[in-house]
Amino acid sequence: MDLASVAAYLHTTERHVRALVARRAIPYLKVGKYLRFDQADIDDWLDSSRVEVADWRIIAGQSLRTI
Repeated sequence: MDLASVAAYLHTTERHVRALVARRAIPYLKVGKYLRFDQADIDDWLDSSRVEVADWRIIAGQSLRTI
C-alpha cells in the first residue's frame, strides 16, 4: 500500500499519515524514497492501539451492584 491508500484505508489525510510516520507511530517500509505499508501490519497496529471502553460508573467508584 502507498501513502494515499493507507490514508483512504484509515479515513484520514495523507498529512496525518505522514505525521504518524514522522513520529514512528505506524509501521512502514522505506523503499528508496517511497513509503510503503503492509495492510496486515496496519491491521495489527490498529488492533494493538485499540482502547477498551470503560464503564463510567466503575470509574466513578461505584459498583455495578449498587446501581
